[in-house]
Amino acid sequence: MRIIVKSKNLELTEALHIWIERQVESLKHYLEGFEEQTDFKKQKLELQIEVGKESRHHKKGDVFFAEFTLFLPGGNLRAKKFGSDLRAVIDEAKEDLERSIRKYKNRRIFFLRKKAREFKLKEKISEILQKPKRFSLKKFFRKK
Repeated sequence: MRIIVKSKNLELTEALHIWIERQVESLKHYLEGFEEQTDFKKQKLELQIEVGKESRHHKKGDVFFAEFTLFLPGGNLRAKKFGSDLRAVIDEAKEDLERSIRKYKNRRIFFLRKKAREFKLKEKISEILQKPKRFSLKKFFRKK
C-alpha cells in the first residue's frame, strides 16, 4: 500500500509524519487481500492523507482538519474530520476510515456469497432439468 502525506497551511515535521505512519499501520491489517491482479499487473492500494489548517488567520475553534482518501479496486473511501487538536483529529479520521473499510469489506463478502448461492442454485436447476423424467401411466390409471 502506498501512503502519501500532504499538508496545507501547516509545516509537516518529521515527528508528525512518523506519528501518522504509525497510526496508519493498523489499517493495513484490514486491507489484506484487496490488491487485485488486472491485466498482468497488480493494482496497488493508495492512501492519501491531507492534514493542516483550514486557513492561516483562524486561531480558535475547529482550526485543524484531517482527510483520508483510500483508493480501492472497487471504489474510494473517504473520511474528513475537523477539530481543535491535530492529533485527535487524525485519530478520529483514522477510526472513521477504519469503520468504512470494515463496512466495505462486509458488503463485498456478502456480495460474493450471494453470487455463490445464485450459482449453486442455477447448477441444481440445470441438473434437475437434464435428468430424464420418469413418467408412468400407473399413476393416472389407479383405482380409487
